[in-house]
Amino acid sequence: MTTVLAFLFVLGVLVFVHELGHFLAAKRVGIRVLKFQLGFNPTILSFRYGETEYGIGALPLGGYVKMAGETTEDELAGQPDEFLSKTRWERFQVLIMGPVMNLLLAFVLTAVVLYQGAEVSSYEDQPVVVGVVAAGSPAERAGIVTGDRIVSVADHRVDTWEQFLISVGSRPNREISIGLLRDGLERSVKLTPVVVPGQSHGGAYRDGTAAYETAVTELLGAASSAPPVRMAAKAERTSCAAPNAMPECTPTAA
Repeated sequence: MTTVLAFLFVLGVLVFVHELGHFLAAKRVGIRVLKFQLGFNPTILSFRYGETEYGIGALPLGGYVKMAGETTEDELAGQPDEFLSKTRWERFQVLIMGPVMNLLLAFVLTAVVLYQGAEVSSYEDQPVVVGVVAAGSPAERAGIVTGDRIVSVADHRVDTWEQFLISVGSRPNREISIGLLRDGLERSVKLTPVVVPGQSHGGAYRDGTAAYETAVTELLGAASSAPPVRMAAKAERTSCAAPNAMPECTPTAA
């Protein structure tokens, strides 16, 4: 039901803006508008203001603007305020302003959304330095320790947390090698991210966090009670989103 109502609302906005374009253009060039209606007949509610009747139709799937002398089937009196009495350029303006208004609406809405921006964690463009490793976690068993800098996943270089999250999340249930840098020396461990049965590794949680991000949190064993370093911040964000849907990783021989 909610989906249907949302569809009708969006359609109603699009139709209103479209017909408003025709209406304003007609008024601008001096065409008499007989009726402005949202929805198709029968009309269930209407009122008159000036020379125009404004109404709401019973079928909320469209709308229309009726102008004086709009077609040859109408009773034409040759008055200057009739549609067919106007020049081709003026009639073209009336006809084109409907689609133009829809394009303007799309432009404005896009600009507003882009201006608002999207929330992005500040650490995502930072180097992949492990902030904390929980005792008994798969990462600890694989030999990953606090301070390790992860430089590759499955032999693909990763320079930021964002790249790391994508690289691990795109390889569920497959053994991967993780290259890391410790005390200036490169090391490698192998882990197999395993999604908990019954959970989708690609779904989105309530805060919009992808499941693979939670998988990475558990991979490194980050805890929300840890110091406020990069991975600890990620753990706090994801564990609050889905505390019962945390994937785990099974280490193999390094």
